[in-house]
Amino acid sequence: GGDILIDNDGIFFSEDPDSLRTTGIGSITLNQWEGGSIQNAVDAVENTGTGLNTINVGPGTFAESVTVYEDNFLLKGNNFGINPNTQVRNTETLIQPSTGFDGTAFGFLLTGNNITVDGFSMDTEGAGVAMSGGSGYSVLNNIITTYDAVDALDAGIQGTDASDVTVQYNKIDVVGNDGMNFSGGGNLTIWDNTVNSTQTAGVYLTGVNASSIINNDVNNTGTGGFGGGDGISVNSGTGLHFISSNHIGTLGAANNIQGNGITIHDTAAAIVIDNVIANATGNGVFVDPSPNVS
Repeated sequence: GGDILIDNDGIFFSEDPDSLRTTGIGSITLNQWEGGSIQNAVDAVENTGTGLNTINVGPGTFAESVTVYEDNFLLKGNNFGINPNTQVRNTETLIQPSTGFDGTAFGFLLTGNNITVDGFSMDTEGAGVAMSGGSGYSVLNNIITTYDAVDALDAGIQGTDASDVTVQYNKIDVVGNDGMNFSGGGNLTIWDNTVNSTQTAGVYLTGVNASSIINNDVNNTGTGGFGGGDGISVNSGTGLHFISSNHIGTLGAANNIQGNGITIHDTAAAIVIDNVIANATGNGVFVDPSPNVS
C-alpha cells in the first residue's frame, strides 16, 4: 500500500469510518485542529499493514474521550517531545471530556498495540491514559490531572494486562486515585516522571511481571485519607523489579507521604537502591514477605 498524507489548514472530518485505507508498509498521516474530533480522525484510519498511523493534533480544547483500538498509532499533541517537568511548553492540546460515571470520562483508552501518546494535557474524571490488554505502549511528555477518587479507574495512568510499556517525562498532578496504577501485564519502564498530590499511592503495581522504576519524583501521596498512600508500592510481582534513584517525599512538608516510601509485598525479586526518601509516615522501605530483595 501507499502512503497517505492529509495536510490541510482546517478541521479534518470523515463522514464514514475507515475512509483512509492502506496496507503493507503504507503509512497514514493527518492533522486535526480544534473544532474537530480526534476520535473521528482515529476512526477514519484503516491500515491493515504494518505502517505507522500519525495524528498531529493542534492546540486547543477537545471535549472528548479517545479510544485507539487499532495498531501502530502515534498521537502527537502540540507539545510533542517537550518534557513538562524541565522545558517551557507551547499552548496545550487539552483533552477535557464531559463528566460522567466514575472512570468513564477518560482521556485516552488504548486497546490496540504499538501506540504512543505524546505531548498532551488531560483534565479528566477517569484515567488520563488507560491501557488494556495490548503491548508496545509509550506515554510521554503529558500533563495529567484526574479527580473523583473512588477506584483505580481514576488513576493518572492506568494499565490492565498491558505489557512492554514506557511511561516517561510525564507530570501527574492532583490525581483522584493513584498517580499510576498497573495490574497484570509486565515489562514496565517508568522513568523521569513527577507525581504530586495523589489521593492514594504515587505508583502502585500489582501482579506485574518485571518493572524498572527510575528517577521519578513522588510527593504528597495519600491526600484523600483512604489509606494506601505509599510513594511506590509493588505487590504480588513476578520477575525482577528494579527501583532506583527515585526522590520520594523530598519536596513536601513533614508527613507528606501517607504511608511507606517504598513497599515491596509478596514479590519474587526486587532491587531497591539509591532512592532518597523523606517525610513518610511509615517506613522508608518496607518489605513483607519477599524472599529476594536487595
